[in-house]
Amino acid sequence: MDTTAFNIILFAHLVSLIVAFGSVLVIDVFGLLWILRKHSLPHVFKVADVTQKLIWIGWAGLVASGVPLLVMKATVDNLTKLKIFLVLLVGLNGLFLDAVRRAGEKVPEGARLPAVLIYHMGLTAVLSQLGWWGTVVIGFIHSHIEHVVQWPKNPWLLMLAIAAFFLGAYLAGTFIFRKKK
Repeated sequence: MDTTAFNIILFAHLVSLIVAFGSVLVIDVFGLLWILRKHSLPHVFKVADVTQKLIWIGWAGLVASGVPLLVMKATVDNLTKLKIFLVLLVGLNGLFLDAVRRAGEKVPEGARLPAVLIYHMGLTAVLSQLGWWGTVVIGFIHSHIEHVVQWPKNPWLLMLAIAAFFLGAYLAGTFIFRKKK
């Protein structure tokens, strides 16, 4: 796998990672600064308008370059299955986070954010970080430790557990923090 084509595609993959994950980290830092009352929420939303575009460009670049890298690797081990799941999860989370952001932008400036919205912001941030760091670690393992990793023994069970955990957390939080009439 040390061909010129592989290295060019890998370079595109790493550039896409830098653009996407770097943008994720920027907006998460601004979210933390909002929590610490260092920036207003409208300012965070303005930053999100910029970073969201970069995140999607980078994510699309990762997917577009990841497919040929998988073809060149010629095997999809269990850890790669988990990585593909995390990439899809991050993409779905991005769609949900966009809906959360739009709901937050509708709250009048100075008004208190609904607890359920704050909960959804936190949950999406946790899921985002888990997904992005998980894919980075898996990529590092494949690149520098072992090219084929048959762990976890049953990746589908782990994927189901992750999806069930976050879906359960979403439903529980939505129920607990919903607006009472």
